[in-house]
Amino acid sequence: MSLPSHLVVVHSHWRPGGVRRVIEMALPAIVRRLPLQRLTFLGSGTCAPVPRIGDLETTILNEPACDYLDVPDGEALSRLQGVLGELLKAGDHTAVWFHNPALARNPFLCGTVRAFCAARSIPLVLHHHDFWCDGRWERWPILQRFGFSHPHDVAGTVFADGTRSVHVSINRPDAVLMESFFPGRSEIIPNPVMPSRDKEPDHFADDWLRQNIGHRPLWICPTRFLRRKNLLEALLLKRVLCPEACLATTSAGCSPGEARYAAQLRSTFGGEMKFGLAEECGAPPAEALLAGADVFVSTAVQEGFGLVWADAARLQKSLLARRLPNVDDDLRGMGFSFPHTYSELEVPSDCFDWKAEQDRLKDLQRAMMRQVPNDWREWIAPSQIPASAVFSGLTLEAQVEILRRPADRTARQLRRANPWLGEWQAQVEKKELQAPSGSPAGGMAPDSYAALFEQALKKIPPIPVHAPSACQGLQESLAKRSLENFARHPVLWA
Repeated sequence: MSLPSHLVVVHSHWRPGGVRRVIEMALPAIVRRLPLQRLTFLGSGTCAPVPRIGDLETTILNEPACDYLDVPDGEALSRLQGVLGELLKAGDHTAVWFHNPALARNPFLCGTVRAFCAARSIPLVLHHHDFWCDGRWERWPILQRFGFSHPHDVAGTVFADGTRSVHVSINRPDAVLMESFFPGRSEIIPNPVMPSRDKEPDHFADDWLRQNIGHRPLWICPTRFLRRKNLLEALLLKRVLCPEACLATTSAGCSPGEARYAAQLRSTFGGEMKFGLAEECGAPPAEALLAGADVFVSTAVQEGFGLVWADAARLQKSLLARRLPNVDDDLRGMGFSFPHTYSELEVPSDCFDWKAEQDRLKDLQRAMMRQVPNDWREWIAPSQIPASAVFSGLTLEAQVEILRRPADRTARQLRRANPWLGEWQAQVEKKELQAPSGSPAGGMAPDSYAALFEQALKKIPPIPVHAPSACQGLQESLAKRSLENFARHPVLWA
């Protein structure tokens, strides 16, 4: 296809981090590469995702109807139809870059983008960061409220069947599946990372940190409230390895679905952990705080790519990370090495009420099974309560219970159960934690990202493609992959 002169970037929200950060880093390079004359952002939130780029005509449309939507809303649908109907006009050399449609957090937005792109032959780049059928089973009852009677109906909507579209994935396992179902219509584009540069000391950021956290080491989780980040494991690691450190997240924002989790963490641990350091009054930019941190911590149970890992390498910061195969394997394949990763944090059963936790796990698994589509329940691996516990395999209630115990006693028990903790503690005390080796370059640089984005655009077919069986097959393959580990991380159900 010919390259567009107007790019419409669509995402449900412009909350800091995550998808917004990918867009912020990638767009300047994309604008330099493509013959764009207009750039339009459509999503909820009043903050511009990127600054104005040169003389390019830029429009930011703040439409609340784009945001996550759990209940059908006729007014929201009407607004979306009006906005997109005006924005997407046939023959206007427009292409749409639609982020995270398969998360299905706003079925109206997915359906409306699909309908206008199909009817008006608008080229569509579907950029997949996450999927509703990858462990987010609470979405199925919500999708049913929107009139989807079978997962097959969802597949056609979130994968935009019947459009001129290409599918972008951010890691190899997803890319392999995409290409098998959409041959010639998929592209892997790893998330961009800015190249490392020597910077002058940021005295303002240093002074601000001293005023707000004193001379304590700063251990940072670059995230907002997300259950999949498993933040209490980061707090537990900090207690064991460096009790005097200040553990902080960069953002305190959350979506409605994370509100209960966020409220419990704030009320229980808000005095010990700083939530939203970059959002405090007078704070320097998040990038300056990352540059001023001593240690990055990532204890997530689920990630699409792992920007925290790449950022730690870029900024040459020590990273303590729970190993995620898709993240670790992809980044190691790009030449990185991460010296401080671990598989699981073993927890002795006398650190909490193990019997009560087994009962909670059984009840929770039964409840969650009811949220999985009927036709998919046969793929759920037989439920087994493990004989021993790992922290990421516990319910939020058990995690909180462990953290409410005397910290010194728990730390001693954890060091006995996890000998590597003693080794890491000695390195922390001697200030000998190592930074990752390797440098974000090559395929992760913004200019390389823009080249891959152009390549994806050129794979968009000249006419709409109807492939309902491919959409359904991809969705079922993703669901099967997830259901093999159905009960592994109950914190996702908190």
